[in-house]
Amino acid sequence: MEWKCTVCGIENSFTTRMCVGGCGFSFIQARLVLTETESKKQLKMHVTTDVGYLLIKTIAENKSNTVSEFQFKIIKSETLGGWFVCHFPSALNQTLLNGDTISSSDPVQVISGDVLSIGRGSLKLFVTLEDK
Repeated sequence: MEWKCTVCGIENSFTTRMCVGGCGFSFIQARLVLTETESKKQLKMHVTTDVGYLLIKTIAENKSNTVSEFQFKIIKSETLGGWFVCHFPSALNQTLLNGDTISSSDPVQVISGDVLSIGRGSLKLFVTLEDK
């Protein structure tokens, strides 16, 4: 399988994310999926999305009480070439990526296999990046 660069038109292997044509374009997976580890319910995002209580309630109703109205932001960045997460400073509980606290000032890149969690509670969200 290949992908075609939208800048220079060069065909690239799906194993590469940066265009081999040297134009600087980076291929980003089309969507980010958060799967709640117990219920297996999913949130699918195609664009930058603010995640908070109302969204989390749809996939983990009994665990949403630890989540603030705005907990974290999932960022799709063409400029940086990937998906990122940053914590809202107004959130009451920490947002963690693979057990490490996320800063509100510096977005952190997320990849398939990462786990987002809220505070030290039992809410865990498995990250998957998909091309379609």
